[in-house]
Amino acid sequence: RADLEHGRKLLQSKCGGSCHRPPMPSEQPAEDWPTHVAEMAERSGLTPHTQKVLEQYLVTLARAEATASQAR
Repeated sequence: RADLEHGRKLLQSKCGGSCHRPPMPSEQPAEDWPTHVAEMAERSGLTPHTQKVLEQYLVTLARAEATASQAR
């Protein structure tokens, strides 16, 4: 749970601002997030650790939202 909160804070601080708004986890399928995060990691100044935390947050929430969507 703490890792997810850390991931949410990273998303807000590193993935939004002057270029664009922070992405919603549901905007990409869970399996696409690792590649997308890797592409943006250098521009966003992510360390390997913060990249992994952010990736975990986006993948976890994308999967949860997809599961909830299928249950409806």
